[in-house]
Amino acid sequence: MVTACVCVCVAGQSLGYGFVNYVRQDDAERAINQLNGLRLQNKTIKVRVRGK
Repeated sequence: MVTACVCVCVAGQSLGYGFVNYVRQDDAERAINQLNGLRLQNKTIKVRVRGK
């Protein structure tokens, strides 16, 4: 379950990253394992634990 999701923007323009908080650590680990490296609209998604 997601507790918070924030997209980082300046003057209404996305900077291309955001933050997601999960209730359970295993949900976060699953998101990292399933989404990291996924291609989306010619971009590669990078998913990791914040600060690492």
